[in-house]
Amino acid sequence: MATSLRNPAAVNFQARGLSDAVDGTNVARGAMRALTNLVPDPTTRGNFLCRPAATDLIVLSETIPDAGFVSGFTVIGDTLYGMVASSLNPGHDQPFAYDLSVDPPVAIPVSGVTAANTPVSPPSTGKWVPPILAQVATRILVTHTGFPGDDIKFGWFDISGFEATITANTIEQFAVIGDTVAGDPFIYGVPPGTPPSEAHIWFTVTGAGIPAGTTIVGVEDVAVASSGDLTAASGIVINIPDTADMRVGMIVQGVGIPPGTQILTVDSATQITLDQGATVTDAGAPFSAIGKEVEISNAATATANGTAFTFFSNTMITGNPNTFGMQPGLVVSGPGVATGTVIVSTSTVTAEIVASITAGDNNAFATVSASGLSDGMDVAGVGIPPATTLLSAGGNLIVMSNPALLTGTTTLFFSGTQIEVAPPLTGTNMGVELTVAGGTPEAPLWGAGDTQPNNLPEVPLGVVQMSGRAWFADGDSGVPFSDSLLPCVRTEDTQALLPSNGMPVTAVAPIMLQNALVGGIVQAVIAFQEGKGMQQITGDPASNNLQMNLLPVLTGTLAPNSLAPSPLGLFFMSPEGLRLIDLQARVSDPIGQDGDGVVKPFLEVSNPPHDMPAPVSRICAAVNGRTLRIDTPRIDGSWSSYWFDITRKMWTGPHTGAASLCRQWRSDFLITPQARLGIFQEAPDEQHPRNCSFVENGRLLEYEWETSLLPDSGEMAENTIIESAIMVALQPDEQTQIDFLDEIRGPLDGVILRGLNVPPALWGTAIFGWTLTGPDPGTIRQRQIPWTIPLVFKQGRVNIRGLSSKTITLGNFYMRYQVLGYLLQVPQVEAFRPTDDFFLLSNDGVTILRSNGNVNMRPDPT
Repeated sequence: MATSLRNPAAVNFQARGLSDAVDGTNVARGAMRALTNLVPDPTTRGNFLCRPAATDLIVLSETIPDAGFVSGFTVIGDTLYGMVASSLNPGHDQPFAYDLSVDPPVAIPVSGVTAANTPVSPPSTGKWVPPILAQVATRILVTHTGFPGDDIKFGWFDISGFEATITANTIEQFAVIGDTVAGDPFIYGVPPGTPPSEAHIWFTVTGAGIPAGTTIVGVEDVAVASSGDLTAASGIVINIPDTADMRVGMIVQGVGIPPGTQILTVDSATQITLDQGATVTDAGAPFSAIGKEVEISNAATATANGTAFTFFSNTMITGNPNTFGMQPGLVVSGPGVATGTVIVSTSTVTAEIVASITAGDNNAFATVSASGLSDGMDVAGVGIPPATTLLSAGGNLIVMSNPALLTGTTTLFFSGTQIEVAPPLTGTNMGVELTVAGGTPEAPLWGAGDTQPNNLPEVPLGVVQMSGRAWFADGDSGVPFSDSLLPCVRTEDTQALLPSNGMPVTAVAPIMLQNALVGGIVQAVIAFQEGKGMQQITGDPASNNLQMNLLPVLTGTLAPNSLAPSPLGLFFMSPEGLRLIDLQARVSDPIGQDGDGVVKPFLEVSNPPHDMPAPVSRICAAVNGRTLRIDTPRIDGSWSSYWFDITRKMWTGPHTGAASLCRQWRSDFLITPQARLGIFQEAPDEQHPRNCSFVENGRLLEYEWETSLLPDSGEMAENTIIESAIMVALQPDEQTQIDFLDEIRGPLDGVILRGLNVPPALWGTAIFGWTLTGPDPGTIRQRQIPWTIPLVFKQGRVNIRGLSSKTITLGNFYMRYQVLGYLLQVPQVEAFRPTDDFFLLSNDGVTILRSNGNVNMRPDPT
């Protein structure tokens, strides 16, 4: 059929992707204002299919009473771990786990959960620091600002399968001799080289003049250098300049003084008596008095010299148990151990004691009391066979597992381990077998606490794994990190990186960098400093190449859940829009700026007007290998989902059904829908051959395909369209609404396009294999759009919308237009409807007009 237009021009419009551009003239062809609930057709560039619905996978309230807001989750393989508000521990988040490998998913019981070791639930709206879950070795760590701090700074799911049997002692106690002064919080004159030591801090202390509940606060070695007159065979030392700092029980060393000699009494300001006589007579002989001062939590109530004090702990398992591979949170069971007892920390204990030994004899006799030693400790020294252990110690008698090889006086070196536990032990047992066990993937064990023996400085804001270590975002304290493969152990207090710029570290994320020298990849961590900076961490202490370097682009993120590792690098939402740190650690410009994609909604939420419910910290993102999904609040209080195809470099959206949290699961996404609490949904980003639903949250999805303002013809004249067509696939029972809109989105015309119902072929005219003999199966084809009037416009846009289905396909839009002979129509503006009473001054400058709030007012075009 011949065209009715004079001198027509044909235009083929192919949708390229969602764009912020208000005018398609100045951007790449194919800019779209809306591709809502549409995704690219994997077979044909420019074609779009309806996205499948997110379908309910887990309803937490079926297994967790009153399950509410899910504050954080992660997926490890086919296992879901997360935190949710519930009534099990009101006001606190409940740890949970699900097996996703079965249909429907099955809840996995998590043991060890109490109100004391779970964090306070965060609010479901407003600004927040989101909980972060990350697997490090055999634990899934949980950082959460709802943890109280002090002894409990983060939590974990233990799936280590750890199990060990140890031989140890429960409730250790020992006695020492010392002095007290009324009003002083110290025990003076404790012999050196014997317990207590720093390892016994918080042991309970009892004895004359010691208030109830007193514990050890600190232990300090003391040495007093002095001189005095010695007399052979006499223990009295006279003419000492000052004895104020000398205490009963201190060891005295010097020429003419036998080894192991102790102060027996302090007689006066110038005289002491030793427990052994001097071997020479010497006036002004130099000597040293050495010992320990034990600081205690309460001041002594009496002054006493040479008093026996007892130190004990019902929270310490002693006896040199094998602690290899043990971490806080493992469960301990056995005699003298209460049900539910867990490890708080492990530590090493050492001591040195001078003793006399006899060849062939298992007994050694110490020069000081050995009662503070624990059975099972390793014993070493000159004349002591290898692999010797302590069988018992009491008073001055030390019984070893092997006989001495020499006769004489020697220094014995004792070493052992101990395990701090909670709650307190219930009985005293020596050399009993105890079992230490962790959780498994089938039965996770929940725990909460801190790194040991060196604690984190602050409650961490995030965590990530690199080289088997846990790297924590710890605010002003930088990035502390754990031992390798032991995420709750931090052996050295130097295991931390502190940025030189002084800004806090608020989030951490992994990235894989390409190795330019040998190929392959190198693990790295990006530490984000709010929206102001990023530090790149590479290397490891074990290889002496640990480094932290500031990236040269001064930006960052205020949305920790937007950090999305991908095959291209690390995506993150900066205050300027979406950015990417690529595999060479180069930071991209905002992706989608200048109309090349989507920036505007992210800029709005990062810089919202006052009092708008759009906290940028609520943005979440995830990558499934082909699509970056970003869910964001809007400044009007609504939520939208934008999808970036990382292979086609194309945006779609804004999609409905936004998520409050999203993570990759298999080839799809696992989300918690923003509008529904306690629900997990499987959210595919492309149509699957089977099980493809288009009903989401109880409603049939609707799609919308709308162009930006179509590119200007450049003729500086109005245009008219009578003929146009759309490449589309519609089933006979399907239809789509097509509107042509002007610059202010006013409709110029609109029609409904329905699927074809082909009549049966006549006998004798059909060709087998070619002729349709029934309804059109929804073949994609060009369909003419039956406009009812000519479309006259300068620039316009096409809007296509309808109900989603598996068979609908939208392709190219074809139009034939004519340039008219006049420049522009009278500009059209949107009608203005006042919402309240207001006044206007009339054109004569005198008359005042009043509106009653029910008037449509439009500026006079003349």
